[in-house]
Amino acid sequence: MIIGYVRKSPSDVNFETRLKLVQQMVDNLRDRSLVDKVYVSVSSHASSPFNERDLNKNDGIMEKLNHVTGNTSDMLEYLQSIDHDICLTSIDFAGIASRAYLVKDLLEEYPIIKKVAIETFISNNEILLLDSQLLLSDNQVLERFDCRKKLIQRSK
Repeated sequence: MIIGYVRKSPSDVNFETRLKLVQQMVDNLRDRSLVDKVYVSVSSHASSPFNERDLNKNDGIMEKLNHVTGNTSDMLEYLQSIDHDICLTSIDFAGIASRAYLVKDLLEEYPIIKKVAIETFISNNEILLLDSQLLLSDNQVLERFDCRKKLIQRSK
């Protein structure tokens, strides 16, 4: 099963713009990665632990999104409750996390995540499919998640 994860950093953009940007990421994952479910964090830092994301109110954005299964907490609950293999996919490395140790912790806590797929269409037009065991055993591969030293300007 392919699970998509969308994360949007906190910013001063207005409600409609944030809704449009998050929905576009959801739609991109559904169209390009053929995900079965999409979980969304509408306002969290890439450097924050997964269990601390989405603790604040989301101002109604989640209710307005189409084709979304839930937030980060819902995803973690789902991963805890199932017994089949998962491929977790996201747009860019920072879409999941910008700290390698957060990814390592996630993979160790949820061993049902067997693969991690990273869409890098923005920078080099490819999808990287990473084996979870390789990520856990090879720090050089895992360090690709240490990717955000400063904010990347994607589009306006």
